[in-house]
Amino acid sequence: MLLLLGVRWAGDRFVPGYGTAAAITLGLATIVMTFAAEFFSHVISAALGFAAFLMLMKERDGPPRPWLVAVAGLLAGLAVTFEFQTGLVGLVLFAYALARRTDWPRRAAAYAGGAVVGALPMLAFNLWAFGNPLKLAYGYAVAFPGLSGHDKLGLNSAGFFGITAPRTDSAMDLLFAGRGLLVLTPILVVCIVGVLLMRRQENRAEANVILAVAAVYFLYNSGYWLPFGGGNPGPRFLMPALPFLALGLPYAYRRLPALTLGLAIPSAFMMLVGSLTFPLLGKQGTGTWADWLLEGRLEHTVLTAFGVTNAWLAVAPLIAAVLTAVMLAVRATPSTVIWDFRYAVPAVLGWACVSIFGPALVQDEISTLNRGNTSALWLVAAGVVLSLGTLGVVRWRARAQSGPDLPPAREPALGPGLVFDEPTS
Repeated sequence: MLLLLGVRWAGDRFVPGYGTAAAITLGLATIVMTFAAEFFSHVISAALGFAAFLMLMKERDGPPRPWLVAVAGLLAGLAVTFEFQTGLVGLVLFAYALARRTDWPRRAAAYAGGAVVGALPMLAFNLWAFGNPLKLAYGYAVAFPGLSGHDKLGLNSAGFFGITAPRTDSAMDLLFAGRGLLVLTPILVVCIVGVLLMRRQENRAEANVILAVAAVYFLYNSGYWLPFGGGNPGPRFLMPALPFLALGLPYAYRRLPALTLGLAIPSAFMMLVGSLTFPLLGKQGTGTWADWLLEGRLEHTVLTAFGVTNAWLAVAPLIAAVLTAVMLAVRATPSTVIWDFRYAVPAVLGWACVSIFGPALVQDEISTLNRGNTSALWLVAAGVVLSLGTLGVVRWRARAQSGPDLPPAREPALGPGLVFDEPTS
């Protein structure tokens, strides 16, 4: 919840009124949806790393305040305590902290000192467990469970804790495999477009930080021997980059509302179905989600613990909460001229093609076309229908509200570097 509130605050700072839509989209249309309720460290470490970024943003709004830089370092160090890999965010933010060329030695000392204090719990544990504060548990990962406790270690022995040079095949898998970013959460493409729009305005430094975090994590994940980290509904190691990328959504919702909404809907639909059924993905891919959804094999909720045996009734509060969040986000977002339907419809249809043919392109065993996996096709079709149907309703309402006496919305001019003129109606 704090992570989403942080995204809302930053989003409203960049584009007033659009922060709520960005936060709700991050929470529903990315793997944050599926991991927020799981006992993994990804979301909390991502929240701490992102909070460090917010502290540095706040510090840049006024006169130099080294104590805020120290707090940012503290949060970055705590993020590393929860998850080692979040240190990549800390390194990018260290450069961001020094980008303000005012008394940089003091700023560097404040950030580094705070980071060391935040990492003290991890250092203390390493000293207690391994006799050395700089030895990490990742170096002792079990490769093969042995008999009578004689496990074989070395799961992450290759390269730097399992990370080697980035590989093209892994990068393609991260995008087009059955659990790939473009297959399950195409909204991330619009996030990047939004960050590029941000970079053309007054927040160039923040946009560079976001792009740097996204690039560093994608390269790191492309070099890890297990890119998806198991049968997850997406590359879970990219989680710390997601709240940063979500800050492109306010720009995207304002400039490209139909395109952004059109790709947010199938992303949220996939994540919601995965959360309601079984978040893990086996060889059948998203067909498992479709089958379980039709069979009513849904996750247990609090109501289940109180004796509610009907699965759909048990998940009704969750579905109601999701719909309420969406409706309140719509009400909180300023009305805008929706002109880009001509781009939104091909984008949604393009996503459907990527979802169907992308996994086969990279020869992923989790393919919609493998093993007669028609259930996954129905899931893709449902996402397309929901998206295009919603866009149709939005377009009809826009035309009804404009009235016959008003001129139609003028299409913004797309200039170099994705610069738009303000649309008018």
